[in-house]
Amino acid sequence: MDRKRHGFTLIEALIALLVLTVGLLGAAGMLLTSVRNSHNSYLRSQASLIADSLLERMRANPAGVSAGLYEATLDSDTPEGPDCASGCGFAQIAERDRGATAAQIVELLPAGQATVECDLAAVIAGSRGIPPVAGSCTITMSWDEKRDVDAGGMLGNQTFEVVVQP
Repeated sequence: MDRKRHGFTLIEALIALLVLTVGLLGAAGMLLTSVRNSHNSYLRSQASLIADSLLERMRANPAGVSAGLYEATLDSDTPEGPDCASGCGFAQIAERDRGATAAQIVELLPAGQATVECDLAAVIAGSRGIPPVAGSCTITMSWDEKRDVDAGGMLGNQTFEVVVQP
């Protein structure tokens, strides 16, 4: 047996094991990034659905929108609205809608918060029943999410904004 070649197979096996380990660590890192991005996408979807839900609530209560009752900051400090089982006026409906939306934000978005600001023009004349709201409202939501671009995947503030006509 040639002494120069003694143990050569062991070195090859160790190098192959090292290459395999580096490859597996890379795959694990990609999996972690994929899971994080999937969760961030889920949070963005939830923010979009919450904003759409609030918009539909606003469209169902144009008198409350015209009176400026939806303009507020919605977060964990927003009180729960009244129980409208026996009927409510447009002000109580707006209060209930703000409370329900705030509860969704707190439940579904980490450190979530929303603001609603409306720029309303005069009510459109000549319409039947409840006149539509003229103008626009801006719904801005923010929450914390982990991002790869931050050092060590630290939390970063994400913002979702939609401008709508209720």
